[in-house]
Amino acid sequence: MAEPYGISTGSYEQEQPRKSKILLLLIHLLGGGYLGLDRMYMGCWQSGLIKMLLFVVGVVLLFSFFPSNNDAEPVKYPMALWVGFVCLMVSYIWVMLDLIWVLINAASGSTEVPWTYCDNAMWRNEGDITCGQYLAFFLIGVTVLTQGGVFNAFLPV
Repeated sequence: MAEPYGISTGSYEQEQPRKSKILLLLIHLLGGGYLGLDRMYMGCWQSGLIKMLLFVVGVVLLFSFFPSNNDAEPVKYPMALWVGFVCLMVSYIWVMLDLIWVLINAASGSTEVPWTYCDNAMWRNEGDITCGQYLAFFLIGVTVLTQGGVFNAFLPV
């Protein structure tokens, strides 16, 4: 029997693409979050492109107009430096918020994609979720140990 008005009666979950939690964590670990690769991987290419543009514009503006010589010349375009700085700060905050949500989602072993990403994907399988959970705990542990000052007691002054 034909479906009325082109409406599918199939399950919505079966039509969603399956994504890997491990790959999303590795994209963040390797710095791809700054270029919006995390969002593009999850299917949110529009917000990924905006995230990439924020970072690229910030880098170009900040380093193109930054004085490169040691002279005491004033900067020719100080507004460009400020716009570049603001773009990089917004990009950094966005990346850190995405990373926090992905780590929380991975560490909790949740089967749902974080609400900050598009709703058009699901995690691949239970093994991927469990491995992502272990990877998230490892990344959180390394961050706490290196930033928390535990290793600083062993470093020479």
